[in-house]
Amino acid sequence: MKRLVIAALAMGAFVQAYGQGTVTFANNSSHAVSNRLTSAAVVKGTTFRVALYWYNGDLAKPTTEQITAALADQGTSRILWTTNFNAPGSGQYNAGVRVTPTPYAGEAWFQVRAWQASFGDTYENAILNFPSTAVVGESDVLRVAVSASPTAGPGSLLQPGLGFWVEPIPEPTVLALGVLGVGALLLLRRRNRS
Repeated sequence: MKRLVIAALAMGAFVQAYGQGTVTFANNSSHAVSNRLTSAAVVKGTTFRVALYWYNGDLAKPTTEQITAALADQGTSRILWTTNFNAPGSGQYNAGVRVTPTPYAGEAWFQVRAWQASFGDTYENAILNFPSTAVVGESDVLRVAVSASPTAGPGSLLQPGLGFWVEPIPEPTVLALGVLGVGALLLLRRRNRS
């Protein structure tokens, strides 16, 4: 009888270990994150961070605000992983395969959000601490099917809507301000001659 109970517990642990689905948290050059002002891909490295959000509320497509509001209830929404733009090309990230709270063969909503790391350690902190100047961006919210079985490949986030823009607030350099000043002086001087 003891062996039967131990075997049943071991089987339960095995089923639990494979009870969650997986999704690949990565993009490629055709889904790169770009600067809205310059259309250039976000620089590779630690200047920007990117996070994967999971939402498993009702079936209706959630808004960014609903996903954020639900973060307090970890059973409905959570941040699954955060990484830098570390893939081979600019605007690309690759955090590999991530386990989701969604059972395999299930579906959930996912969103990717990016922010400039100097504004905060999370997307929410960047907006909270610097509401008018935070450099942030977010993908469309997509419904993704996670792995259909423990041996199947992970669900893919490479769908339309996950290449997106970050919107930086440009700050002119000293050189740019100098050029503007000289240009303004030349225009003023020309006007005074007329």
